[in-house]
Amino acid sequence: LDLSPSPNFDIKSGFSVVHVDTVDSRIEDSFPGSTAFIVTSYKWANNHSLSANYYYIDRMEWLGNGDPTSSINKLDVRYAYLLDRDSETRIELIGQNLLEDYPDYYRENINEKVIFVRISGGF
Repeated sequence: LDLSPSPNFDIKSGFSVVHVDTVDSRIEDSFPGSTAFIVTSYKWANNHSLSANYYYIDRMEWLGNGDPTSSINKLDVRYAYLLDRDSETRIELIGQNLLEDYPDYYRENINEKVIFVRISGGF
């Protein structure tokens, strides 16, 4: 789904359901049963933008050495202020994994909530 309710507002989303037909349950369990995402962005006053991205991944069990994972709910938010249009210089406040911490591959690899400021630009 790809919508643009206005020239300054975009919404993109998707959803998938996976069915694996195999006699090996390990292979079947190594795929998330469903995934979904919604990505939104809004721009105003020629130099402000706000985006929010939500992702869902169903539980799965990695093949090989990885640990089983429970379902994941991930939310990232970003505010950006464009300081200079010519050099694309901007300052951003970014929050990642705002809903919950979750493991990736091994239980010890925890993706935690992160909030940071980024300044970028070109010349």
